Amino acid sequence: MIGPYAGAAHTGGDGSSAVTPLYTVAPMDGLKKHLGTDMKIAYDDGSDPQSAITLAKSADVAVVMVGNKDREGRDRPDLSLPGKQNELVSAVATVNSHTVVVLKTGGAVLMPWFNQVAAVLEVWYGSQSAFTTTLTVKVSCACPLYMPRVGGTSE
Repeated sequence: MIGPYAGAAHTGGDGSSAVTPLYTVAPMDGLKKHLGTDMKIAYDDGSDPQSAITLAKSADVAVVMVGNKDREGRDRPDLSLPGKQNELVSAVATVNSHTVVVLKTGGAVLMPWFNQVAAVLEVWYGSQSAFTTTLTVKVSCACPLYMPRVGGTSE
């Protein structure tokens, strides 16, 4: 598991969606519980791209968790993921063809790396154990909104 949203549960953005739940389940813990102890799971927060690339090269599957913190009363300057998260996804996908991106966002984001990854799963701002819950439900291919790959086009 790689990325700034892989290390801890993120239950919402800012403003009214910033809640303090009774408990949270970190994505790593939820994945370990779901897959069992036979599966080796490693973590990198993605802050050092070279470290993330090294981990991705050694993994059978690279799960990259990225996202944003939307809030009411303030518009985003654009639909890009903040920081260097798009670059992180592209770097990981370049070295691991089995890259799955998990988005934790409050709305649409640009996905310039879309054609590089094996799958994209949008989990929105879930509950305190959202990632664990997502693993136990049948994932649908329906998307309730348009998720653009690049800005300024309808791609």
